[in-house]
Amino acid sequence: LGTFGNSGRNSMIGPSDWGTDAGLLKNFPITHGYNVAFKAEFFNLPNHTNFGEPGATFTSTSSFGKIQSAGSPRVIQLSGRLTF
Repeated sequence: LGTFGNSGRNSMIGPSDWGTDAGLLKNFPITHGYNVAFKAEFFNLPNHTNFGEPGATFTSTSSFGKIQSAGSPRVIQLSGRLTF
């Protein structure tokens, strides 16, 4: 503690981040000039856990090198729209 050491800059690498997003849209014509649209959006579709970066502060020994956060889980949004 208090010295630079021999570790290179940015030598701590955290876990990779990946996700798959998808969307579905379907339009239904009702009558002349009226349409109904249904939409579904899926974020992080396979519900893969994306962990945060590990703690990089040497002075806080309780959190150094530990991952203490994660990204959001699967999110699904549904919507409907009537156009006339």
